[in-house]
Amino acid sequence: MLTEDKHKLIQLRNEAIIEHQEREKAKQEAKLQEIRKGEKDSLNKVMKLEADERERIESEKKLAGEKAVEELVKMHQQEQERKAQLDQKIIEARQLANELTEQRKTTTKMFSDPKERVAFSLNEKPIELPVRTSTNISVSFTPRIFPTPERESVKQEEEEWLNKQAEHRRAMMRKVVGDQEMSDKELDPQWLRNKGDTLFRAGDFEAAVEAYSRAIEINPKMHSAFSNRAACHLQLRNFFKALEDSSTALDLCVPAVPQNLRSRVRAHARRAAAFCNLKMFKEGLIEYRAAHQLDPSDSSIEADMQNIEKYLNQLAAK
Repeated sequence: MLTEDKHKLIQLRNEAIIEHQEREKAKQEAKLQEIRKGEKDSLNKVMKLEADERERIESEKKLAGEKAVEELVKMHQQEQERKAQLDQKIIEARQLANELTEQRKTTTKMFSDPKERVAFSLNEKPIELPVRTSTNISVSFTPRIFPTPERESVKQEEEEWLNKQAEHRRAMMRKVVGDQEMSDKELDPQWLRNKGDTLFRAGDFEAAVEAYSRAIEINPKMHSAFSNRAACHLQLRNFFKALEDSSTALDLCVPAVPQNLRSRVRAHARRAAAFCNLKMFKEGLIEYRAAHQLDPSDSSIEADMQNIEKYLNQLAAK
């Protein structure tokens, strides 16, 4: 009896274990199905997003193509209209030429007889014309920054570029003056030049150019501002502007006195650097020699001069 009860208990326990295992297995399968469903939904969302993006790109391509075709058609129509107007002008010019030719033939025919020509000339009365009065015509041109003629098709782009340049200059000026009021300090060229020197040493060459430019606007005779702005242009690789500013600085260092000796040396050296960067080594050597003659003690100028001489000698030897 006890053995039978024991077997039944063992059987019940085994059945309970199997049932628990089946429940756990069912839970795991349900969980896996839920995960798969989530992954499938996520995949469907990603695929839908990709499909929407492809559709958007195709739509933009199609729109751009249609716009390009419309512009080509419009350009073709405008070209045809210009051609038609030109053809019309040519026709009118030819008609006028033919009319003048016919009038000349008629006049020649009317007075082909020498007697008639003499009679006609005798009957003519001289026409007294009043003396023409001289006057001056004043022509005022609209001020324009760009060197090309104004065109309506690019006017919006030009205005946008000018606005961006103005905003850039304002941003540079904010770097120069900071958050302080600009009314007093922006009228002091010496303060602006010193601020430009500080910005140059900090490596902010564009802002330094703005500071020097504002100082030059207030005091166009400040040769140090021109010379220092030339140094900024060299750092920014604007070699033609550097050449122009250093030349202006030299022109302003007149008369040549000991007080502006260093300024003249720097201007010659910066002209030399601009020439050499423009591959004009002979002109650069002349400037280095001029700077060295003014200050033979400057070892850096002497070294640069010797390097250029060596380079030119090597070129001549080839």
